[in-house]
Amino acid sequence: MFKDLDFKPVKQWPDLDSFVYFLRENPVPAIIRLLLTSGGTLTQSLKSLLLAPIHMEIVHQELADAGEGLSEFLGINESEKAYFRELWILNERKEKVVYASSLIPVKCLSPEVLQEIKMRTRLIGEILDSPGYYSQKDRMSFALGRSEKLSSAFAVPEDSLFWSRKYRLSAQDHLLAEIREVFSPALFSVR
Repeated sequence: MFKDLDFKPVKQWPDLDSFVYFLRENPVPAIIRLLLTSGGTLTQSLKSLLLAPIHMEIVHQELADAGEGLSEFLGINESEKAYFRELWILNERKEKVVYASSLIPVKCLSPEVLQEIKMRTRLIGEILDSPGYYSQKDRMSFALGRSEKLSSAFAVPEDSLFWSRKYRLSAQDHLLAEIREVFSPALFSVR
């Protein structure tokens, strides 16, 4: 998923405990800690942070086999069909604030959620913010890295560092997706 973005981690944490330990020893602003470790949907966190609606721009979406590395993380068969989706989350001025990619196994989706994904009009977080859905994240990991393509897309200097997280998302006690998000440094300077 990161191959096209040339994302190169300079520091990684395999779980929340190791990341929290690092944060205790290396204080970072509370906004970074909250956005990265939040158990709620990114959609709600961004709306609250930006005090405005957010938008999405789907870069790529295709139905394909899950593949070896991703299927292992999700605990599914590598030949299972899944939607691979890459998108930008935009602020109200249509500036890119988050790059997100997801692998969404088809057999794990309700017909309603599958239809929403096929329509390509809503973020997974927006779908799950609907009444009656309960979602949770697990297997969270974190990274701090660099990417020339992300630097260009986020309109920041080439040597900028980007916070990233990866997790499994479950809804209604069913596995829903693997999600990876990379955050623009501009988000952490919002007042």
